[in-house]
Amino acid sequence: MWRKAQTCSLKTDIPLLLKRQNQMASVSGGHSSAPVLVMQGLNDISVLPDVTRAVWQCSRDDKSKVHLSAHPALDHSPVVVAPAPPEWLTWMDSRFAGHRTSGSCSRAQ
Repeated sequence: MWRKAQTCSLKTDIPLLLKRQNQMASVSGGHSSAPVLVMQGLNDISVLPDVTRAVWQCSRDDKSKVHLSAHPALDHSPVVVAPAPPEWLTWMDSRFAGHRTSGSCSRAQ
């Protein structure tokens, strides 16, 4: 019984996983149809800045609109709450308000 339930679950979960993976393609260097903001603490040891820059460059090369914001004094978690008001919140508010990005990739530090 357990094996049958597990198999059925895998049959339904794998397509959902693949769909989500395709939606998140820009995170792994693929194309994104929507602008993406990436915030990176340069002291981050969970997600290394060099890896983030490499994926950002791949996304740029794929013509995605990816905006990289680097924060020299921060590690992984504080990027979400600094600076005030949080940069990501302002960026998201602008997208939901219908304001466009610059139309190209950007990098700020």
